[in-house]
Amino acid sequence: MYTRVLTYDLKYAKTDDYKELYEYFNSVKAVKLTESSYLIKTDQIWDKFKSKIISITKNGDNVKAIVYADGIEVRTIR
Repeated sequence: MYTRVLTYDLKYAKTDDYKELYEYFNSVKAVKLTESSYLIKTDQIWDKFKSKIISITKNGDNVKAIVYADGIEVRTIR
């Protein structure tokens, strides 16, 4: 099980529907930490997790994940 904090700034939040993103948060029982960050526990390896998040966000969004891999890292998704 991997624990990640996903944080984001959605460039098109006022004009586009991010329904898939919030459905994903519900499906993995993510815990909302702040208005734009969620704690996610998943069995998905990094590459699959990253691909999923890319598929439900848009170019121009700023999306990062805080992960623990031999220490704490901040990884850019978008």
